[in-house]
Amino acid sequence: MKHRKKPRRQRGQQISANKAEERKRSQDAAVTYKGFSPDVFWSVERVPVASLSADDFFNRFVKRRMPVVLTDSLSGEFKGLQRWTNSYLRQRAGDSFVDVEHRRNDFDQFGEGRKVRMAFGAFLDELDKGREDLYLTTQTIDETDTGPVSLTGPPVSALLADVPLRPKLFGHLLPYQYNVWMGQSRAGTSSGLHHDFHDNLYVLLRGRKAFRLYSPDKAHQLHTTGNVSVIHPNGLICYQKGIREDGAPRAAVQQWKLGRACQRHSDLQRTTSQHGCEDSRRDDAAIQEADDEVEALLDAALDGHDDAEDDFDTLTAEEDEPATSTQDKDSSRPPQVVPEGEKPPSFCRRNTVDRHLPPAPGLTDNPDPIWQQYHQVTAKAGEMLYLPASWFHEVISGDDAGGEEERSADRPGHMAFNYWFYPPSSDGTADEPYEDSFWADHLRPLLDELDKRAGRLGDGADVKRRKRSVASGYWLIQMMRGKRRHMISLACPQ
Repeated sequence: MKHRKKPRRQRGQQISANKAEERKRSQDAAVTYKGFSPDVFWSVERVPVASLSADDFFNRFVKRRMPVVLTDSLSGEFKGLQRWTNSYLRQRAGDSFVDVEHRRNDFDQFGEGRKVRMAFGAFLDELDKGREDLYLTTQTIDETDTGPVSLTGPPVSALLADVPLRPKLFGHLLPYQYNVWMGQSRAGTSSGLHHDFHDNLYVLLRGRKAFRLYSPDKAHQLHTTGNVSVIHPNGLICYQKGIREDGAPRAAVQQWKLGRACQRHSDLQRTTSQHGCEDSRRDDAAIQEADDEVEALLDAALDGHDDAEDDFDTLTAEEDEPATSTQDKDSSRPPQVVPEGEKPPSFCRRNTVDRHLPPAPGLTDNPDPIWQQYHQVTAKAGEMLYLPASWFHEVISGDDAGGEEERSADRPGHMAFNYWFYPPSSDGTADEPYEDSFWADHLRPLLDELDKRAGRLGDGADVKRRKRSVASGYWLIQMMRGKRRHMISLACPQ
């Protein structure tokens, strides 16, 4: 018997009902946010960066989820960024190939995935000629389910010696990615209204940028292209379940915990035979404790997850293989590659409306007031903006008023360097901003690699040990489908 299609009116009603349900879920998600939400009288504070210690910065702004402009920023450890004239950049990184966003006409927006690939030096040449239709933004970096396989791409990878990889202001916050943003516009171009998935420290090197801001609790009013699944207490907006406040996939964290527990179990078994009788009794007790820990982790992995096996299969099948699809495997991060003409889920369906302009011709009603109820702050060269994860922002980028002077000084257009770092837990502290060392373990070899490239001395990381622990975690996961106690010795060989 053939399935008959519903009448068009019924299909339309069903679509409307689905959209209403999506809006309701987004509204329900917003109530979990516990961070700063400004009133209409609030303005972004401006604070000299030298006046803040790492603890001050965390407690006054990061912990409260409050944006701030840090003035006099290109001094001290950031002074290397002052070298970045076009001539210097061309000499150090001109041969690097980069993906550059391209606006085909004045109606196109940046952020919609239209990119061309060119040498960084050729891009700088086009800026010198005055082109305003090209914009250098984030570069594609392969990711696994536990995060990016590198913390930066070209051209930053050729400029690491000038960049403090872990600024003192960060304290114990952990970096996710480093990027350069570069373009040219006398009138000002828009980034489109969107939010990021990581805390942002935005260092302005040239030009000016006006940021129109909304706190994460406005998500249900701003109509993102993706359907919001959860807004965490620290403000992180996710478009699917299973993501922690710090952006870590819960299934990946569970695998990491299992791997660590298995590694401890194996280490204890190897040392037991080397000890005396009394020590052996203590070791037996420790092994039993490790067994119990593994059992508890396996139970926790299954509780409340109907499709846990499928999640773990996806996680462990190709642990060290980078993602190759057009979108990240989890939607806590923006897609690394966006199909041309489309927007990531974190972009809004429309942009802000300049509150100082009259209504557009033909409009009989005023637009929804939310589009004019942003909080605006302008940052200029030499200043930094701290923006917590998932604060919505539309960035209007423009050259300085003295455009010709900028060009003669070998610094045309607008340019910024930014740090993204993992958002801390809402109950984190300056000394322990995250609930565990999941991201620290993942980042250690990546930071050591960047230190070596920049000619710095790294902390050292036993990568082989980490991979062995991950592999052990995979076998522990298989235990969930067999005899647990018997399989522990197979998963963690002596």
